[in-house]
Amino acid sequence: AEAVWLGFGGTVLRFANLYGGVGGDGVADKFARAVHRLDPLTVYGDGQQKLDLVYVYDAARAVEHTLHRCGAPMFDPATARGPINIGSGAPISIRRLAELFSTSQFPGVPIEHKPAPAGKLWPDRSLGIGRARDWIGWRLATRIENGVRLAVAAEAAAS
Repeated sequence: AEAVWLGFGGTVLRFANLYGGVGGDGVADKFARAVHRLDPLTVYGDGQQKLDLVYVYDAARAVEHTLHRCGAPMFDPATARGPINIGSGAPISIRRLAELFSTSQFPGVPIEHKPAPAGKLWPDRSLGIGRARDWIGWRLATRIENGVRLAVAAEAAAS
């Protein structure tokens, strides 16, 4: 609202949970580090909570698409697009994510299940990505199965 009042617009990219960058603190990055060290993966609660993940290179591609489609400057009211969600469009359960990481290299690593911390809620989280497709022509290129392998390889290369 303030941007409109001041007379300029903008294009805002809202990213889902990014993974694949070394040193990240999201669940996928924690799983990648654990797999690289051959440590067990810890899933809290039943693991059925879902979240939307996007690989870092796909996020970078979304920025590139935005700059090409919206032009520069991105804050010009004539090219403003408002918020654009960048995600997978297909949330994955933590349990399934752990399974993918667990079997991403040989030997696999075990998955440990622990009770959820008292009072901790994990609502499902996902983003509608229609604007990304329609406004900037972006689509997710890295399927979760490939992203998991790339994330583990990135951890290995960084150590």
